Amino acid sequence: MKRGFWKCLFVLGVVLIPGVLLFGQGADTGMLLSQNRQGVVSLVAYGPNKTEIARGTAFALSEELVISSYHLVSQASLVELYTFDNKRVKVDGLVSISRANDLVLIRARGKFKPLIIGNFESLDKDEKIICIGSNEANDIVAVEGTIKRIVDMAPGQKLADLNMLVPKNFCGGPVMDMQGQVLGIAAIWDRTFKFALPVNIVRTMSTQNKPTAFDDLQPNDYLATEEGAMFAGRAAAAIEDWSNAQKYLDKVVKLNPSQASAYALLAKAYADARDYNTAVATYKKVIELDPSRAELYFEIGNIYLKTQKFEEAILSFQQAIKLNITKKEAYLYIGNAYEQQKNFAMAAISYERFLLLLPESPGPAQFRLGLCYNELGQFDKGILALEDAVKSQPLEQPFHYQLALTYQKAKQYDKAEAVFKKLIQLSPQDALNYYGIVVRMYDEAGLPEKAIDSAQKIIELNPKSEISIINLGIMYYKLKRYDEAIATFRQALAVKPDYELAINYIGVSYSQQKKYKEAIEAFRQYVALVPDSADGWFNIGIDYMLLKDFRGALDPLRRCVQIKPEYAVAQFNLAVVYLNLGDRGTAGEILRTLNSLDTDLASRLRRLLQR
Repeated sequence: MKRGFWKCLFVLGVVLIPGVLLFGQGADTGMLLSQNRQGVVSLVAYGPNKTEIARGTAFALSEELVISSYHLVSQASLVELYTFDNKRVKVDGLVSISRANDLVLIRARGKFKPLIIGNFESLDKDEKIICIGSNEANDIVAVEGTIKRIVDMAPGQKLADLNMLVPKNFCGGPVMDMQGQVLGIAAIWDRTFKFALPVNIVRTMSTQNKPTAFDDLQPNDYLATEEGAMFAGRAAAAIEDWSNAQKYLDKVVKLNPSQASAYALLAKAYADARDYNTAVATYKKVIELDPSRAELYFEIGNIYLKTQKFEEAILSFQQAIKLNITKKEAYLYIGNAYEQQKNFAMAAISYERFLLLLPESPGPAQFRLGLCYNELGQFDKGILALEDAVKSQPLEQPFHYQLALTYQKAKQYDKAEAVFKKLIQLSPQDALNYYGIVVRMYDEAGLPEKAIDSAQKIIELNPKSEISIINLGIMYYKLKRYDEAIATFRQALAVKPDYELAINYIGVSYSQQKKYKEAIEAFRQYVALVPDSADGWFNIGIDYMLLKDFRGALDPLRRCVQIKPEYAVAQFNLAVVYLNLGDRGTAGEILRTLNSLDTDLASRLRRLLQR
């Protein structure tokens, strides 16, 4: 029946591969297994009529003493142990129990090789470990893993959350470091509920008691007792396995309805399962048992905040503060709730109170405070708060971004630009976006000369973007630097030859320079691309009029009003053209149209007709 351990390791690997991370078993693991398997045994527990009720693992503390998980044997009338080479060992009986830790010492006549006991306190997060235990065939095998974290299960009671995939039969087995020292005792309940108890506990258990045969013991379902269920519930809660925590803590409160600690942990389990109504009701049950527990009001406040019951959240956090809660975050969360209610003045007061307590990480609160002041229109205070936030967390880009926007709102444009450029240093891939914001900022502020540098930077980063190029041209146009504007618009046409907007701007720029012939040429190129543009034909007509070429202006303006009959200014100028060509009758007809479009322009035309 017994296989060589290398073959066993291979078989275990095959079983564990599907769907989960499998830690490899290298030479170190194989060596440690070989060195320690004589001190590890398979455990099988039987009830009445030799019905198997549990399987697990035990390991040797001495030649005749092994330790395992108490819940495996608490109902047993018979326990059998098997060595690595599948030899059954005679069991004398139970020597000692630690019900608070679910551990049991068993005496047997195996002449075991004791394992080296180390110190749980030496374990660190992410440390590589191995667990040795029994598989379904009673083979002693090993699995590698790491320590996910060390957590407090209760005051003075720690455990290690395990990052490894091991079968339930490993329960009670040794958890060892890579030097072969036992640092923990494996407690494997299911796929997610697994941890290691400190091996140091064994030093508190009596080893001198006379063994009691299992068939002389009264069967005791440890996990059905308040103590056993509380142990399991606390352990599950410590590693945030809330499903198992709820399962066992439910048992506790049914057994003892006044068990406040169990209710408090159970409430956390309900909250994690998003059963918020039950969680709040359970917390309130604890408060009935112990009204002085400020942390319970704090947890209720958190639930109300998550469920957007902001008024209830505020009242709960305020009660926690009244009861001298040690968590400074109560003020922060009150601020969050007020902010969600859009009560920015009260939110700001709460954030300021939180910051007066000198929290370790003030940045988020300083950030929220700045946003609240901005909502209140108090930009100077908003700037101070956001500057503090940036100092607290200089790499936090949203903090810089909101500071820049606040400078912009306060019309401190140079400071806003400096912060946007800092954002470019922090996030070069977003440079185009931030340069674009600077250009728009200065454009909206009526400061196009300040936008030139950023507009040029955009073109350097994206030289094939006709939109970026034309934006620079528009800045030159607004500055009346028409030659530079025209050259830039032609640069856009080099990228996109049929870019009608660039052609139109060239025409407008020439018109501003009173170069009407060049303007007409540009506008004719424009209407060739956009023949239904009333504005394009209008501009051609106007430039002909400015050249006093009324015959040339006639057809473009007629085309304009055909496309857009309600274009009052075009109708007026077309009438002026007819007057200059001596056609007063047609001008009079336009007057009748203009009367319904623009009475002021109609009056002006009437006066011209009366001359």
